[in-house]
Amino acid sequence: MSLLPTMTNRKSMHYGEVLISLPKKIRKGEIIEVQVQILHPAQRIPGNAKGIFIQELWIAMDGSKICYFDWSSRIAPDFAVPLLAEKSGILSVHWIDNQGKVGSGKRTFTVSV
Repeated sequence: MSLLPTMTNRKSMHYGEVLISLPKKIRKGEIIEVQVQILHPAQRIPGNAKGIFIQELWIAMDGSKICYFDWSSRIAPDFAVPLLAEKSGILSVHWIDNQGKVGSGKRTFTVSV
């Protein structure tokens, strides 16, 4: 079940904001789904006539990069990736679009034994 539809209902989202959704309870050794939504023109412009898209995106755990995406065309800025929960920490998402704009977001989470 995706949490992204409920994430899009936030009325106070700002351009470039990154929303990260994680399960409420996370156990050590569990594979969880990290859901990400970025408010970006690639998402909001019908047909995206300007050709604006997120070009690079990476996810870091406590400052160390754990995955990297290099996109060459428009990809919807709503996506999910699996993550093996080994320890508590700070998960961050960073992006750069093809116009040079940047954004990021972070979320602290706790892993239980």
